Amino acid sequence: MEQQQEATQRVEVLDSMLDWELMFDSRLDADDRALDDLEKELKLSDKVYSPEEEQKIVVLLLQNMMQPEQAEKALRCLCIFIRHKLLEPILVGAIADQLYDYFVSPEQSDLAFNALKTIITEMPAIDIVWDKDSRPIQLALKLVESLAPRLAGGITKANVSRSLELMAMLLRHFGTIMRNHAKLCNMRFLGSYFCTGVELGRGSYANVFLGRHTKTAEVVAIKAMDWDRLTKGKDKLRQALENEIRIMSESDHPNIVRLYDSLREGCNLNLILEYCGGGSLEEYLLKKGPLPEEEVLHWLHELALGLKFLHDRNIVHRDIKPGNLLLYSDSAESSLKITDFTFARFLDPGDLATTLVGTPLYMSVGVLLYQMLTGTVPYRGNNIIELLTDIKTSELRWPTTVKISANMKDLILSLLQKNADLRISWTEFFMHPCVGIIVTETEEEEEPMDLTMSIKRSVLVNEDLSGTLKALRAELDSKNKELKEVKEELTIAQEKLTNTQEDVEELTSRLLHTESAKERAEQNAAQLAEEKKLAEEKVLALKHQLLEIAANRILKESSNSDEEDTLRNENAKLLETVETLTKELEVYKIALQLEAADAGLKEGWRKYFN
Repeated sequence: MEQQQEATQRVEVLDSMLDWELMFDSRLDADDRALDDLEKELKLSDKVYSPEEEQKIVVLLLQNMMQPEQAEKALRCLCIFIRHKLLEPILVGAIADQLYDYFVSPEQSDLAFNALKTIITEMPAIDIVWDKDSRPIQLALKLVESLAPRLAGGITKANVSRSLELMAMLLRHFGTIMRNHAKLCNMRFLGSYFCTGVELGRGSYANVFLGRHTKTAEVVAIKAMDWDRLTKGKDKLRQALENEIRIMSESDHPNIVRLYDSLREGCNLNLILEYCGGGSLEEYLLKKGPLPEEEVLHWLHELALGLKFLHDRNIVHRDIKPGNLLLYSDSAESSLKITDFTFARFLDPGDLATTLVGTPLYMSVGVLLYQMLTGTVPYRGNNIIELLTDIKTSELRWPTTVKISANMKDLILSLLQKNADLRISWTEFFMHPCVGIIVTETEEEEEPMDLTMSIKRSVLVNEDLSGTLKALRAELDSKNKELKEVKEELTIAQEKLTNTQEDVEELTSRLLHTESAKERAEQNAAQLAEEKKLAEEKVLALKHQLLEIAANRILKESSNSDEEDTLRNENAKLLETVETLTKELEVYKIALQLEAADAGLKEGWRKYFN
């Protein structure tokens, strides 16, 4: 962050410098006399300039340095200005940036190259103890911080010679500063190669940096390790690293990372390796996820070519994994290269003549294929013991969401065969339909096809498939049994539902009948109520008639005897009326009884339904 702020400040300084429309003085024009006068003035030790005057002078000199006829004097003036006037460090960094921009411009490259060489040479060399408060060190620090990263990062085939010449000058004059700088300490020359200090990767015992060939500018990877610290008292590790160097130096193949050179630098060992810009297969899988089988076949073929090269030379890698497989470019059609031979070793021909017994190589290839196709590994464990236990006890399962051909499944099963005696052989692996590498007759004679083992392996695979089929059939039978039980329960439930429906229908019919009876009872009750009313009215009328008759009799008793017959007739009618009224009263009583019975019936149905 601090360096970014300083770079921004330098750009702002350059912009402000180049925006000046009026130069320092009318006498500072672009002719020889003006530059001669400026040079004499600059040599005066007591001459002091303001910051604005310094910027104007620097602009003038930078512009004149790009004019062939004025370049020498302008450069001389600038060197005097920098050395004797002790400019602000930020201004020195801005000068370095501007000169580098001229350097990468074809029209101004020569003049800028000479100017940079002169400035580096004229500045006081720093070969003292680190002291940040020293003004010369501050100026040199700004110069190397501005110039070194741009020189290292801008190397091309066209400018490699000049860029590295300037870099060499920086290292000679300001090596102490650069060796003590976190961003510049890894910049160095290693034989015919230059380490740019750009880190490509970091491991447990080595760091990898971007490098360039000093003549061709070819990009390389430089694997740097502290050899003495790593191997002190560790004979096995020393032997492993020596094996790695030997194997890689003898392996010149398109599918194996090349080792161009190995160089000792004090206690350090530097391996100059082929650069692969596509990163590792592990990074590729993290970015892409599960791959289609067509692409997996491409990577498998690339890997098999490299493995066959190693097999032909009796070399076993023993650490095949996505992180140790590099892609030349970030493309699905890229070539794949095997790297990191730390655990590799030479084996006697007999060790690998027949099968893959005793080596994790083919197991790892099988795991790699499974991982590329599914996006996960078939076996898991937090440590080697848990991993081996899982390998021994777990059965390989194929994800139902991934389409894998029968040939690919056959290859993976053959590679991940737990019984080493039945595992696939080298020849079978290379000649498998998924690999498709032609094996010569000589190789077939050296490693004959073991038909017995092949048949056993096929039988075992078939047994595995048969076992799987039996398990599936057993599971299917279990499911059918469960289905039958469910059907029976469903039948019982349907019967209960039918009975319930019949009960509902019967209750509904009863309810309808009850409602009909209720309606009739209500009609009868209404009719009886009406008859009751009429009967009461008739009783009342009859009472009035009886009273009238009684009164008339009293009156008629005093009348003549001729009226007795009439009275008898009226008495007879009265008796008849009384009888009729008595009958109607009986009917009324019956109606009241029916009404009470109807009320009881209603209460009974209500209790029944509740």
